[in-house]
Amino acid sequence: MTSITQLPWRLLFQRLYSTPASPNATLEALSKPSWSVRSLLPPKTNAASIPETSKITPKKLRHLLRLAALPPPASEEEEADLMKTLLDQLHWPLDVLLQTLG
Repeated sequence: MTSITQLPWRLLFQRLYSTPASPNATLEALSKPSWSVRSLLPPKTNAASIPETSKITPKKLRHLLRLAALPPPASEEEEADLMKTLLDQLHWPLDVLLQTLG
């Protein structure tokens, strides 16, 4: 039996394609995105449809900002924007967690 260390390097890294891929095919495949960050975000909904357990209170937001050593929001609009952004960012990992648990 031949061990992997006895094989020539070119065989270890040889492509297993029937025909070699052209550089143009690789560039063409990489030129168009196959997914979008927007696909990871929740659908556009109003604040009333967000469950109470998922809502971020201003107190929670300020605590998280302190933990991250970030300055508190300068206005109520900035605070609302930060809370919406945080909820959007938490949507995907929470969705994955719910899919794996149940």
